[in-house]
Amino acid sequence: MVKKDVAAWLESFRDGDIKDKKYQAKLFDTFVISVYLYDKKLKIAFNFSGKKNTISVPLDASIVDNIEKGETHLTGVRLALFW
Repeated sequence: MVKKDVAAWLESFRDGDIKDKKYQAKLFDTFVISVYLYDKKLKIAFNFSGKKNTISVPLDASIVDNIEKGETHLTGVRLALFW
């Protein structure tokens, strides 16, 4: 596999619709190994090697309330994932 092929494969994710469930599943299946939900945080392990292959996102009461209401628009989490 050459650098050009890897770059082309990564660019194939660039123009996806983040609201499209199939696109979301493709991103998740490709880049995420696991997601752990704790009482006060969300921990995500990504599919790459290195020291920073996990992140922890603190969950405050407003985020938990929104999830329980079925409102899943988590801008802060999305920023952490795609920054």
